[in-house]
Amino acid sequence: MAKLTLKEALVIAEFFGPDGHGVYKESVVDRLVELGVSRDKLDRFVCDLETDGSYKGSMWDGNGNRINKLRGIYSLDILYGAATAVGAKSENYNGRGFRAQHYCAEIYRIAEEAGLI
Repeated sequence: MAKLTLKEALVIAEFFGPDGHGVYKESVVDRLVELGVSRDKLDRFVCDLETDGSYKGSMWDGNGNRINKLRGIYSLDILYGAATAVGAKSENYNGRGFRAQHYCAEIYRIAEEAGLI
């Protein structure tokens, strides 16, 4: 399986931002492809997600209704995948938001060092 390029990782970091909590419908793949990420590299991040029943572990629609199951992408997973693909430094953060911020910051740092930004 081909790994994400630095340009693709940068697109992912810019799209998801430091969101370590988001769950996105599978259709987000189409948008990422439009932005320049290869579809075959995104398929591994698509999975069946399920609410665990707790408030914090639940998924919600735009109207505040709980969603029990969803096929899609968990933002923290794809940010981690993008960061590790480009050789980001690993840090041990407890919160999902802190981890997502770290992954994005590392992708931006590496892209800046490479002259992409």
